[in-house]
Amino acid sequence: MTSTEASATHVRTGTELKFIVDETIVDTLLGKLATTLGPDTYGGGDGTYSVASLYLDTPMLASFTRELPGKWRLRRYGLEDIIHVEYKAKPAPGQVVKHRSTVKAADIDTLATSPKPKWFARDIEANTLRPTQLVSYTRQAYMGIVDGIDLRVTLDHDVRAVPMHDFILPQRGAEAKPIIDGRVLEVKFEDAPPAGFLAELAELGLESIPFSKYRMAMICAGH
Repeated sequence: MTSTEASATHVRTGTELKFIVDETIVDTLLGKLATTLGPDTYGGGDGTYSVASLYLDTPMLASFTRELPGKWRLRRYGLEDIIHVEYKAKPAPGQVVKHRSTVKAADIDTLATSPKPKWFARDIEANTLRPTQLVSYTRQAYMGIVDGIDLRVTLDHDVRAVPMHDFILPQRGAEAKPIIDGRVLEVKFEDAPPAGFLAELAELGLESIPFSKYRMAMICAGH
């Protein structure tokens, strides 16, 4: 079973391209982003904030092995008093469908016995979902309009993970270890691709690749 219910609080579709950025070109990339886009004020004045995601999977790790077509996670930004409950699927390369609801951070202890919302509870029961990995990082977020296209661009660094088997979502697991060299760049848009912007990234030697922080965390954990 996958989560395709319209009862989720928010459903978003779009396209998401990912790139791995070597530290040697980070300063050049940041300069380009700063002159092309503005900071996403969601993260404060400079668009920087921390992210912690607790991923769930089946006992046979069907999400990791892609026997199930999507992934489930709890996500918290900084020390917000809410947690985002999400199901994310990719029906085609680059395409993203995300179902998202919110719960109070104070209620996270109850998710193991009485998960919320209803669509999430049904997914947990149908797939016997349990926590597997806590992935955390620092995000620099940018947004703006380029060639008439609404873009959101994020650059994640110090990406770390630690196996986690309880419904807790600390800012960072005490034993978290780096899972990737470099940074993860994500370019998000809804309709036509930003050809000019992507060409500028190509000039820096950046090409989009399939990449999943959860899969990398599991691989680093020996799966």
